[in-house]
Amino acid sequence: MQGVAVLGSTGSIGKSALSVLRRHRDRFEVVALTAGYEHYWSSRWSSNVVVSPAWVVSELGDPAIANDKLDYIAANLRHWFLDQRAWAGVEYLHGTRELRSGVHGSANRIQFAVQFNILD
Repeated sequence: MQGVAVLGSTGSIGKSALSVLRRHRDRFEVVALTAGYEHYWSSRWSSNVVVSPAWVVSELGDPAIANDKLDYIAANLRHWFLDQRAWAGVEYLHGTRELRSGVHGSANRIQFAVQFNILD
């Protein structure tokens, strides 16, 4: 069985890929995917939420340090300015990691970012 990562599983291409994978469950296994959602609260405020679980299907590597399962989630709030050419925002990120040995941990981060789009 072949492991497949589906990036952007909530978009049209990702949904089509998942449909094909469902029809061929005997040949393919989804081992990682990302799912995201973007919402505009108004013309100046928007948010994104992204979730990404992953499972390692390979038995290669030292169990003491080899990944077994990874999870990630991010959520942000952005304020658009300069006619939608720039934004400033804050983002919260949370991730967990579990090794094949059973050792696990998690991390949390809050970050601030500013982006300016030079080209239209």
